[in-house]
Amino acid sequence: MRKFVVGFALAGLVGALAAHGQDGDLLAALDRARFLDAPASQLTAIVRSESDGEVEEAELRLAFKEIGGESYVRIDFLRPVDQAGQVFLVTPDATFFWQPELFAPIRTSGTQAAFGDAAVGQLSGIRFADDYRIASQQPAQGSDLLQLELRAISPSVPFQTVIVLVDPSSGRPRELRLLALTGVLLYRVFLMEYAEINGDIYVRDQIVENALVAGSQTTLSIVAVSFEALPDEAFAPAQLGEE
Repeated sequence: MRKFVVGFALAGLVGALAAHGQDGDLLAALDRARFLDAPASQLTAIVRSESDGEVEEAELRLAFKEIGGESYVRIDFLRPVDQAGQVFLVTPDATFFWQPELFAPIRTSGTQAAFGDAAVGQLSGIRFADDYRIASQQPAQGSDLLQLELRAISPSVPFQTVIVLVDPSSGRPRELRLLALTGVLLYRVFLMEYAEINGDIYVRDQIVENALVAGSQTTLSIVAVSFEALPDEAFAPAQLGEE
């Protein structure tokens, strides 16, 4: 029933978009189809990188919190041993990196690779409604999918252009194409498997392909969901390493 409702709503929103140019509702619907509606505070993810015949694996904890009406994301490396303790912190103002050998966190970018081909901005979640507007829409060539071209509304957004391929029958995005400022394709993200908790749907498994390096790809799988929130201090750059 939820699949039918989401798909029907998407079809209606696409029509409304064409008629009135209203982006927000459609982008919010696509976000709801990919992320948990409930306030999931922590996700545990297994990230598997394959390149040049070599395979590496990491376990990450993704923590989310809204502070003062703004979104924060913290990415902790749990393993491998040589990366355990590393942290990426995504705040409304900047993205930071910290590891035990540093005296203070350093500023970095959302396009920075966190592990394999998975960028920090992609691991923390690309929220369409918050950061993008729809530049164009058309049927995807050679398929029944809908293709949307999204443009960032702020220069601080890690990926300024995102192409989204959506299955109109289910309302679920099936592929994201992340482009550089020059328009060059950097990554293709295939949303492979969706799962649900108490009827709430989210993307469980996805594959990131590096468009610039043949044969290089990274698989991300959510293996656990927790609703236990971290304290606000865990999302403060100045507090990294002080916990």
